[in-house]
Amino acid sequence: MRAWSLVLLLLAVPTLAATRSPKPPLTPDRVVPVTAPSPLSTQSVCTVGTSGPAVYVVDYLQPPDDSYYLRVQPSACAACNTKPGVWVSSVHVKLEFRVPCGQPVEVSVVSTLGDTACAPPDPPRAMRGPVTATLTAPSPGTYDFNVPLEGPLALLKDSYLRVTFTADGSGCTAQGTRPRLVTTSSCFDCVAWNYFPADTSDLCQLLFPGTPVIYANADSCVSSALAGVGDERALASALRVAPTPARGDVQLRFALSAPSRVRLTLCDIAGRRVRELIDGTLPAGEQVIAWDGRDDNGSHVRPGTYFAELREGGRTLTSRMVLIATDR
Repeated sequence: MRAWSLVLLLLAVPTLAATRSPKPPLTPDRVVPVTAPSPLSTQSVCTVGTSGPAVYVVDYLQPPDDSYYLRVQPSACAACNTKPGVWVSSVHVKLEFRVPCGQPVEVSVVSTLGDTACAPPDPPRAMRGPVTATLTAPSPGTYDFNVPLEGPLALLKDSYLRVTFTADGSGCTAQGTRPRLVTTSSCFDCVAWNYFPADTSDLCQLLFPGTPVIYANADSCVSSALAGVGDERALASALRVAPTPARGDVQLRFALSAPSRVRLTLCDIAGRRVRELIDGTLPAGEQVIAWDGRDDNGSHVRPGTYFAELREGGRTLTSRMVLIATDR
């Protein structure tokens, strides 16, 4: 009897996965052709990302924390093909509104998880942002919004533009009234991703008819004198995590050449903060910080992939770790 009682008790406890189920399938009724494509915004040098032409609108937004990542390739800017990269200072996103509405978003630029041609986003490694904004449509229609970043950013290698729909907007909370994504006519693998609390997918795997129109205008080319700046590969080994995979406690090691103010945080794969381990000044020398696998509330985190992010001075170091199930 005791064993059956325990089973019934466990079945009665709601799980986190039940709180946010995966998105429903993308069915044909959620895709509508664009009958009168609007012109693209003008740009000074070129655009990086996906900027059109607009062909479909897709009903697939489901706030809160519904994030879309669009890969940008500085090398695709023909005007800067002899330079190491491009400068950008804002992010564009095109949406179609069915009702007047103000849609809250966060916009940022993040690194790739590795240097391969098909590397997915690395959500904790934000190169700029997040910047909060409300995309306001005074009447139904298609709008190209431009969200300024915190300042100019030199893109020297592939990265991702991230637009997170953080909450429903006033007046468009229900399915059928939310804004719709505007896409091009073709979908390409490893270019656009959807990170949802219960799921992560390449948009092509979801049978998207095209690629969401999310892009950045290149303000100018990066000077050749900056070649190599922003390459974090030489720094990545300075933050070491062991063991990984781990069943219990994890040790994070790094070295400081002088006393420094340090912030060490842990994030999940969607970029949400799980635990802040340090936010203060540490002495020079090697540092060893232990993590017991608990979040800021003292609860054990679920098995999965996590990221340690160290901010010190003007540098940011990131390391990946994997937690596997324990008997605790």
